[in-house]
Amino acid sequence: MSLRIDVTDVVDATGLTGTRLFQHQRRKNDLIELVGKHLPLGSRLLDVGCASGDIAIELAIRGYRVHGIDFEPERLKQAQWLAEKCGQDVTFTQSSFDDFDQSEAFDGIILGEVLEHFSDPGAMLRKAERILDKDGKIIITTPNMPSLNSRLRFLLLGSFPDNNPEHKFYFDNRRFKEVVDETNFIIEFFETRYANLPTSSVFLTSLEDVFLGWFPKLFRKSGNTIFAVLSMQTHSAGDT
Repeated sequence: MSLRIDVTDVVDATGLTGTRLFQHQRRKNDLIELVGKHLPLGSRLLDVGCASGDIAIELAIRGYRVHGIDFEPERLKQAQWLAEKCGQDVTFTQSSFDDFDQSEAFDGIILGEVLEHFSDPGAMLRKAERILDKDGKIIITTPNMPSLNSRLRFLLLGSFPDNNPEHKFYFDNRRFKEVVDETNFIIEFFETRYANLPTSSVFLTSLEDVFLGWFPKLFRKSGNTIFAVLSMQTHSAGDT
């Protein structure tokens, strides 16, 4: 059995095409790989803001027990449809994270492109702590404001790189660490990835990893997306 959802089903569920689809698939694959490195198969995961559910479903295919929540009912309909088509038993619940009530602790919580939607992301992390097992992990992706992409857009186009009205908080390396330091978590893993040059060409975007994949590795603050893993302070971890 394939560990990945057919891309045509991802398109049907998410509505994404072109460069946005390519970037979504790339980020999803890297997120799932990060989960696999930090949480064993069979772990109980909460996918916050699960949207159309393809990340939760691909994790379930691999052997994780996944519960996805989202406050958009139409997205959850797509998630249920996709789970049924893939033959996966994934629980999806319509709820905001603030209102989500769960007595049993999770082994891992996924906050994929979520924290930037809250004016107080630290409060989100403190909420996560209450429903996370003491040995659990939080897996995070969020936009990195001072990325190469952002700088080029501002330089070439004179435009603010992130004009999404739903984004209420902007992260860089320093601000991310400041938010985490206000909680009982420590940063176990931190990395920025992707050049994400300002182009609508899928072909050019696909060449990024070949010719510019080294750039965020050499210049740690330049990647377009922050990938991070948090654990409780009682555990040892590396610096950022």
